[in-house]
Amino acid sequence: MSNTTTIARNTYFLFVSEIVGNMLSFFLLALMSRHFLEIGLGKHSFALSFASILLVFTEFGTYTYMIREISKDKSQTQKIFSNIMGLRLVLSLGVFIVGIPIAWLMAQGLEVFLVIIITMFAVFLYYFSWNMIGVFQAYEKMQYIAIGNVVEKASAFLIGFIMIKANASLGAFVATFALSALVYFLSMRLFFIKNIGTVNYSFDITYWKSYVKSAFPFWISAVFISLIFKIEPFMLSLLADYAATGWYSASERLVLSLNFLPVIITTAVFPAMSRFHKENKPYLRLVYEKSFRYLFVSILPIAIGTSLLSERIIIFIYRESFIQSAPLLVFLIWAEVFIFLSFLSGFLLNAIDKQHIYAGVTGSVFVLMVILNLSLIPAYKGTGAAISFLISSCILFLILYFFVSKEYKVKIGRIVFWPCVSGIIMTFVILLLQALPILIIVPIAGLVYGIFLVLFRTIGKEEIDLIKAQILKKI
Repeated sequence: MSNTTTIARNTYFLFVSEIVGNMLSFFLLALMSRHFLEIGLGKHSFALSFASILLVFTEFGTYTYMIREISKDKSQTQKIFSNIMGLRLVLSLGVFIVGIPIAWLMAQGLEVFLVIIITMFAVFLYYFSWNMIGVFQAYEKMQYIAIGNVVEKASAFLIGFIMIKANASLGAFVATFALSALVYFLSMRLFFIKNIGTVNYSFDITYWKSYVKSAFPFWISAVFISLIFKIEPFMLSLLADYAATGWYSASERLVLSLNFLPVIITTAVFPAMSRFHKENKPYLRLVYEKSFRYLFVSILPIAIGTSLLSERIIIFIYRESFIQSAPLLVFLIWAEVFIFLSFLSGFLLNAIDKQHIYAGVTGSVFVLMVILNLSLIPAYKGTGAAISFLISSCILFLILYFFVSKEYKVKIGRIVFWPCVSGIIMTFVILLLQALPILIIVPIAGLVYGIFLVLFRTIGKEEIDLIKAQILKKI
């Protein structure tokens, strides 16, 4: 199978699973928000942010480093995988134990403390499964990642729906995510045993030392990327209140649910990037350029449409009690444009052994974000956090693109020009259709945008033929 076909096939599997999974998550989020309102959502967002921040101290660069090394030499799979599983087990237990008293001090009540502990367990178990996902990614067997994702999201929706119908407390409802994380882990373990090998836990301290030294730059960048995405609900809870956190999180979760698109593309192309950096640099440049174009073409109409329809979107999903989330959604969706492109640039730096640069950039941007949050949140609450995220995301992309351009010259002007023209035309269409229901406006606007992409040859024969081939093969 050709490299192009492999990437397209893997992208297809991940895209379908993420669409299905995100639809289920979307419905569960709407049910949760309507049932527990902004304060309940704020409490859960605080717990999720706290657990995710702790999580980074169990990762130590395992995911990215493992994919890159196994992609290069699959004979080392069991040695690398089993030692990483053992290391992560030890680190997870240690961090969990340390996190319990910290959670008690920060919870300000038994209910929030229980929510934090259950969320910690769910998040740790969920990301423990990513060790196995990393191996599947290195082997470019994305269908198993896709199936596991759908199983996890479906189980979460089913359990969560039952909990809400039973009028469960917030603490009981959060157990939904712990149970679905357990289903996810067991599913991935089964797929791994059937397709890769046994799931072992090795405790070779000598290997750990060598591994940590090599993977440390990957870990640093992973720490800061995680903190960039998780620090704002945490700081909002401390500097404002749970209601402000809930309004912010309502918009943030909608926006971050779009991250599946850059994750899909970077997941599909990262193993190839690692190989082509040594084998075929011109092809790596082509992969980066095409991926950049696809990501920009995908996120631009979403950003434009969301900005113009933000209030209607919030009311449609969460009802009027979350109307204060609407202006925040505008800031966050444009930040997501820069996040899309930063994902790709960061993964490229990791693939070409420039992970130390990625770590330095993400660390600097995180410090900037903290400073902005401390300055803006006390006065402007959620709006301040949203502005901080937009500024930080823009700077993150600009710096990463600067370093990527030093290695691979890509002129983004010619990539973004015609999609921007198509987006402007789509803007006028949305303004003309404002009186129509949102479920009619969105598909019409999307169709207009797509038509002009074809007319301007932003989407050409190559992309159309590839889509046809995937449909005909019924992959």
